[in-house]
Amino acid sequence: MIAILRAATFAAAAHAGQTRRGLPDPYINHPLRVAHHAALAELGEDAVVAALLHDVVEDTSHTWDDLRVAGFTERAITLARLLTKWWESGDEDGDDHDKAPY
Repeated sequence: MIAILRAATFAAAAHAGQTRRGLPDPYINHPLRVAHHAALAELGEDAVVAALLHDVVEDTSHTWDDLRVAGFTERAITLARLLTKWWESGDEDGDDHDKAPY
């Protein structure tokens, strides 16, 4: 539970001042909704953390290493990478094996 609260706080700070494209809604509402669905599906703590963090690297100046330094698990980071367009986020560690096959 603490990891989820830390991820929510990290994501909220990272997305502070951002809104959804074309909407007045704070951007953080999107990762919160994704995390809510992951929790309802009982996907586990790392999946909920990943849902909260999935747009942090894509849409802010943070890097995957920032998430590691912040203490998030490698599994949560890996799941977050699978949920984001990492190839558009300046992620030099990305390679083709992480791309969805569709």
